[in-house]
Amino acid sequence: MLKSVRGMGLLVGGLAVGMVLAGCSDGAAKPSAAVSAPTGSVPTGSVPGNPSSPAAPPPSASSVPSTPVAPTGAAGDAQHPTGSYLKTLLPTRAGAAVPGVSGTALPSGWVADDNDEHDSGPAAAATPAPSLVGAGTCDYLNAKGLDLAGSYSVAGATEPLNNGNSPAGVGLYAYPPGDAAKVLAEVRKSTSTTCQSFTAMQQAGAVTVDVFAAPAGGLGDEAVLVRVAPQGPYTGQENLLVRRGDLMVSVHADNSSGSYPDLSKVAAALLPAMG
Repeated sequence: MLKSVRGMGLLVGGLAVGMVLAGCSDGAAKPSAAVSAPTGSVPTGSVPGNPSSPAAPPPSASSVPSTPVAPTGAAGDAQHPTGSYLKTLLPTRAGAAVPGVSGTALPSGWVADDNDEHDSGPAAAATPAPSLVGAGTCDYLNAKGLDLAGSYSVAGATEPLNNGNSPAGVGLYAYPPGDAAKVLAEVRKSTSTTCQSFTAMQQAGAVTVDVFAAPAGGLGDEAVLVRVAPQGPYTGQENLLVRRGDLMVSVHADNSSGSYPDLSKVAAALLPAMG
């Protein structure tokens, strides 16, 4: 596991992964200079090439933490923001259909592994989850599956996905009023300052990891695509975070197959079920 220090802090050990740019790219030219906002993780395996270029910084988001409230379902009825409820909105292996949303399914080429779903259970947490970035370090970017949506959530449900040879995953999270926007604001701030670039120690020596974030237009109330891009022949990761009200969908993938799949299509397929 990598350890980091503020700014160009040192990370020890580990696994660094991708980051996002504007619109969920495929593995094109490798990024070099850090820009905008949200997250990343550290390199692990070798991969043929690192992606693309950063986009302009995303807009800021406000935060107003409070107490949990039931979101409105697609049919207009009040739904409880529990893990058990969110699990029903995840794609299923059979036809990859989203329950309750007629005609909605995962994009062609995507497969859901609903045999490995996890959720937080039939009750929302009394206390929101702690902030991922609150420690002021870049350690939160060291996850193998880059999911930056967990901060301040009171319920969640996740499952693995696959696109061809690209391992991926999706999560749905519920928050107290205003806290979903707070998550995106914190990720943007951290990845544009302290964790815009950092150093990871690999067996071959020090590796510079650049982190990029940019708004992803046309999705939900606001969306941010984050890419963590280690320089050299290492695996990168992307994480697309899309907020709709006080719910968030998080889709992540790496470029171990040589390119990144289009995460925006998965998020767009799930948004109708989020009310």
